Amino acid sequence: MRIITLAALSTVMLLSGCSNKQNQSTNTDSSYLTQLVDIQSDKTLPKEVKLNAADAYVSDDGAIVVNFHSGKHSYSSIVFESEQGWDWSDFKDFNLAFDIANSGQHSTQIYLDITDGNGDNYTRSVSIPIGPTKTYYAKMAGHDLSNARW
Repeated sequence: MRIITLAALSTVMLLSGCSNKQNQSTNTDSSYLTQLVDIQSDKTLPKEVKLNAADAYVSDDGAIVVNFHSGKHSYSSIVFESEQGWDWSDFKDFNLAFDIANSGQHSTQIYLDITDGNGDNYTRSVSIPIGPTKTYYAKMAGHDLSNARW
């Protein structure tokens, strides 16, 4: 797994709850939680975060706040990319989870594009209404999906 892109068609979104401690997993009720991007206390954007037609900052509570410039650009995005890639081959049934709030004036359609080590692309999409933080899940592997090659 190399690239995770969130592309948005609207203005302001808040993402939190991601971190990248590669070998750190937490076992909670037989579920394994792996954090992808390490958001440091110094409020700098992690090196795994890249922006396209957007600006972002880390808030006091450790969330990445993104302002997409979609009014002036047909495509704006935030990309989470690991140089070595994320190895999810041990997970047979899993989701990516994002905590997202939309403090803009309009609902926002986002696309989650994932490119694996083979160059294969997977897309998930959801509409984010105006409002407080909610957790959104992107099913990546499991009994109800064809076999992904992680």
